[in-house]
Amino acid sequence: ESLEHFIGVCRFEPQRVYDFDQIYTLIFRFCNADGFTDSEEKDLTDLFRKFDDDGSGTLEASEVGPVIRWLGYQPTQYRVYSFAEDVGLNENSAIDLIQFRKMVSNYYRLSLRRVKEAFKQGYLPGSEDKRRIVVGDLGQLLTMVGYEITHAEVTKVIDSLGGPDDPLDFLTFKKLEINHRKHVRKTMEENGGVSNAEYNKYQSYFHHNKDGEGHITQKAMRNLLGKLFPSNSLDRSRHVRIAQLVKEADVDGNKVFDFEEFVWLMNRVTEVMDRDSLVKGLMLRKQLGYTSAEVKHFKELYQMSDEDMSGYIDFEELCKLFLMILPLDGEGIRELSARFRQVCSMETGELDFWEFLTFMRSVQRDNWRNITGVLGRRTALRNS
Repeated sequence: ESLEHFIGVCRFEPQRVYDFDQIYTLIFRFCNADGFTDSEEKDLTDLFRKFDDDGSGTLEASEVGPVIRWLGYQPTQYRVYSFAEDVGLNENSAIDLIQFRKMVSNYYRLSLRRVKEAFKQGYLPGSEDKRRIVVGDLGQLLTMVGYEITHAEVTKVIDSLGGPDDPLDFLTFKKLEINHRKHVRKTMEENGGVSNAEYNKYQSYFHHNKDGEGHITQKAMRNLLGKLFPSNSLDRSRHVRIAQLVKEADVDGNKVFDFEEFVWLMNRVTEVMDRDSLVKGLMLRKQLGYTSAEVKHFKELYQMSDEDMSGYIDFEELCKLFLMILPLDGEGIRELSARFRQVCSMETGELDFWEFLTFMRSVQRDNWRNITGVLGRRTALRNS
């Protein structure tokens, strides 16, 4: 579809073979437009204006997560942060329309990177039998890109392709991914800003917390938000903002919440969490004294354990990661466990990436088991 558009823009006649000058012109036009057709560019401009609330002509770095969600993706907070680091954003970045267009183009490309690598090697990461990629792997592939897809959505696409055992190539997958993204954006508009997967999840939350009259009371809402977002209680500013959102969600002022009000509130709270998470991550790098290159190295280490980019690793995964860096005996593992417990979230028993960065700064500061020297040698080898 994009190729046909740019052939038309260049006013070339459709043909099987193009000469060098024509190919050069096509590539130039494609790159100059960041790969977007006229209709896609208009769509991006509308999206930019949607988030440019104050009409300043720029977006703050904190808007990246909500924008990516409105593009049709459902990225984890870590995936958004990882992308922001990859494209060189900081907590004070102001993104104009041209930069926004390039940023979206980069996200499209980077979101497909791991899937493209899987197709190149011929099998999915973690596949023990290294079998070929088939249509039945579609759900896992879309999850790798950053979608939260329902069983019904996956089944519908698989059935349309003839069945789960048919082979799947990258170009076919890319077309399916684009169509799925369009489907998600359409359903988000129909669902009040949430995907089908999120809508189903919110239905379940609502069903288990509503009263006999089909509403969630203010007390039940406070308890539910406390369970879903426990870190809010530790951040006074965010707690106040979310309390204000709870008031705004009760549109009719009857002090209870129907399902539509509940979906609106969950969507806004998620946006607040995404914004705060990204800014916190970008500021933490500076606070810990790490360079962008060092954070990139730590991301690569972290993703050896966190292959699905969920943003969390447990102690067993941390051990495997450290054993790739240091020789550890039983005493070393016990010491690592004690350090892990000092940093990890007690609610999950896992480290998110920001806790992992804090953890790494701690062991480097103490030069635990000469880790500073070991990491220095690894960096020297990488740069040689």
